[in-house]
Formats: sequence, structure tokens, C-alpha cells
Amino acid sequence: MTDPRRPAQRAIRIGNSSGFYGDRAAASREMVEGGPIDVLTGDYLAELTMLILWKAQQKDPAAGYARSVLGQLEEVLGTCLDHGIKIVNNAGGLNPAGLAAQLAALAERLGLHPKIAYVTGDDLLPRLVGRAKVVPVEGYFRDIGTVEAYQLAQREWLARAQRSTT
Repeated sequence: MTDPRRPAQRAIRIGNSSGFYGDRAAASREMVEGGPIDVLTGDYLAELTMLILWKAQQKDPAAGYARSVLGQLEEVLGTCLDHGIKIVNNAGGLNPAGLAAQLAALAERLGLHPKIAYVTGDDLLPRLVGRAKVVPVEGYFRDIGTVEAYQLAQREWLARAQRSTT
């Protein structure tokens, strides 16, 4: 039996447009135009993506986010605002503030005024440096007490993953 004091609820319709950096560029547009959707999401934190973002940030400290999301959102931002579609993604990667600033600049150039928010505080690498602890990670154990040891572990994991797919 339904409670007459509670407003009727409906499911939230979510369209996901990515699973990694470099996923299909047209996916955001296809989700928005193929809707109806309430939320457009994007997941950009695959292991290989994080390596790409880290390498980009080593060359340019202002980098570290999935730049491809800017082109994807340029195509749909106005439509999302017009239809009340919320956009939630983790394309900020290692630099969520940098991506938020670029999205604000994109919106301004398009004459749009979205609400933009981002989350910080989840970068665990600085907390791990100097703590020589062995951490089990999917099939291997590594000392990640230094940045170099952590990065070496990630490179080895990626090399193993690439070998297993060829």
C-alpha cells in the first residue's frame, strides 16, 4: 500500500557515456539525444587512464584530467541544461579543480551558466609516501612506501595486463 503523505517516486534514468579516457566521442550526444535521461554520467578512472593522466601531469602540472570530456560536453551542455539533465563524471582524475575551471570557461564561451562542483581530498599517494607498508593488490604484494615504488608497481601491473590481452 502506498503512503498518501509521500510524493510518488520514479526511477532515475541514467545514461553512461564512457568507461575510460578515449571512449567513443559521440557517446554523450547519443545518450542525451537517445534519452530520456535524468543524469549523464562518465567514468574515466580505469587503470590505464590514470597512468595517462599521471604522465600528462608530469609534463604539465595543470593537466591530469581527461581533456576529451570537454569536446563531449561542448556538444550536449546546452541540451542538458534545457532538459534538466544533470552531468556527473570523474573526468577530473588527478586534477578535478583544473577540469572544473576548463568546464567553466567552456560554459562561458557557450553563453551557458551551469552549476559546477568537484570533489577533492581523495589523493592517497601523499599519505602513502614514507610509510613502508606492503599492500596486497590483485595478485601481487608491493612495498609502496615511496612514490617510485608505487609507480613501479603500477607500471609492472600494466605491463602484465597488456601481455595477458595479447
